[in-house]
Amino acid sequence: MNVESLLDVAIVGAGAGGTYLADRLGGARQDWAITVFERSSRIGGRLRSVQIDHLAHPIELGGMRYLTSHPRIQSVVTELAIPTRSFDDRGGPER
Repeated sequence: MNVESLLDVAIVGAGAGGTYLADRLGGARQDWAITVFERSSRIGGRLRSVQIDHLAHPIELGGMRYLTSHPRIQSVVTELAIPTRSFDDRGGPER
Protein backbone atom coordinates (compact mmCIF):
# COMPACT_ATOMS: atom_id res chain seq x y z
CA MET A 1 0.00 0.00 0.00
CA ASN A 2 1.23 3.47 -0.85
CA VAL A 3 1.98 5.53 2.29
CA GLU A 4 0.73 8.67 0.58
CA SER A 5 -2.78 7.21 0.44
CA LEU A 6 -2.98 6.59 4.19
CA LEU A 7 -3.04 10.21 5.35
CA ASP A 8 -4.02 13.47 3.71
CA VAL A 9 -3.34 15.81 6.65
CA ALA A 10 -1.30 15.37 9.82
CA ILE A 11 -1.93 17.87 12.60
CA VAL A 12 0.68 17.98 15.34
CA GLY A 13 -0.78 19.04 18.66
CA ALA A 14 -4.30 18.63 20.00
CA GLY A 15 -4.49 22.01 21.66
CA ALA A 16 -7.22 24.49 20.85
CA GLY A 17 -5.74 25.33 17.45
CA GLY A 18 -5.04 21.76 16.34
CA THR A 19 -8.40 20.50 17.51
CA TYR A 20 -10.21 23.39 15.83
CA LEU A 21 -8.31 22.84 12.58
CA ALA A 22 -9.09 19.12 12.58
CA ASP A 23 -12.77 19.84 13.12
CA ARG A 24 -12.92 22.45 10.35
CA LEU A 25 -10.96 20.39 7.85
CA GLY A 26 -13.00 17.30 8.65
CA GLY A 27 -16.21 19.19 8.00
CA ALA A 28 -14.95 20.80 4.81
CA ARG A 29 -13.17 17.77 3.37
CA GLN A 30 -14.94 14.64 4.53
CA ASP A 31 -13.04 12.62 1.94
CA TRP A 32 -9.66 13.41 3.57
CA ALA A 33 -7.93 11.19 6.11
CA ILE A 34 -6.98 13.58 8.93
CA THR A 35 -5.00 12.54 11.99
CA VAL A 36 -4.16 14.61 15.06
CA PHE A 37 -0.99 13.65 16.90
CA GLU A 38 -0.72 14.60 20.59
CA ARG A 39 2.07 13.68 23.00
CA SER A 40 0.00 13.97 26.18
CA SER A 41 -2.94 11.84 27.28
CA ARG A 42 -5.58 14.53 26.69
CA ILE A 43 -6.66 17.14 24.19
CA GLY A 44 -7.01 20.84 24.89
CA GLY A 45 -3.42 22.00 25.27
CA ARG A 46 -3.34 24.95 27.63
CA LEU A 47 -7.12 24.83 28.06
CA ARG A 48 -7.94 22.83 31.14
CA SER A 49 -11.11 23.32 33.15
CA VAL A 50 -11.18 21.95 36.69
CA GLN A 51 -14.14 21.78 39.07
CA ILE A 52 -13.38 23.07 42.58
CA ASP A 53 -15.66 21.90 45.41
CA HIS A 54 -16.64 25.31 46.81
CA LEU A 55 -17.20 27.02 43.45
CA ALA A 56 -20.36 26.75 41.38
CA HIS A 57 -18.48 26.62 38.08
CA PRO A 58 -15.21 25.13 36.88
CA ILE A 59 -12.09 27.27 36.82
CA GLU A 60 -9.72 27.46 33.89
CA LEU A 61 -6.09 26.64 34.60
CA GLY A 62 -4.90 27.55 31.13
CA GLY A 63 -6.04 30.12 28.61
CA MET A 64 -8.82 31.68 30.60
CA ARG A 65 -9.25 35.08 28.98
CA TYR A 66 -9.84 36.41 25.51
CA LEU A 67 -10.84 39.75 24.10
CA THR A 68 -14.45 39.84 22.97
CA SER A 69 -13.38 42.45 20.41
CA HIS A 70 -11.34 39.79 18.56
CA PRO A 71 -13.83 38.75 15.85
CA ARG A 72 -12.39 35.32 15.02
CA ILE A 73 -12.14 34.16 18.61
CA GLN A 74 -15.59 35.52 19.43
CA SER A 75 -17.10 33.80 16.39
CA VAL A 76 -15.74 30.41 17.52
CA VAL A 77 -17.02 30.95 21.07
CA THR A 78 -20.43 31.92 19.71
CA GLU A 79 -20.62 29.12 17.15
CA LEU A 80 -19.65 26.42 19.64
CA ALA A 81 -21.89 27.93 22.35
CA ILE A 82 -19.02 27.99 24.83
CA PRO A 83 -20.33 29.42 28.11
CA THR A 84 -18.53 32.56 29.23
CA ARG A 85 -18.73 35.14 31.97
CA SER A 86 -17.09 38.49 32.53
CA PHE A 87 -13.70 38.55 34.20
CA ASP A 88 -13.81 39.60 37.86
CA ASP A 89 -11.13 42.27 38.16
CA ARG A 90 -12.05 43.14 41.76
CA GLY A 91 -10.32 40.14 43.34
CA GLY A 92 -13.38 37.99 44.12
CA PRO A 93 -13.18 34.33 45.18
CA GLU A 94 -12.67 33.10 41.61
CA ARG A 95 -9.62 35.28 41.10
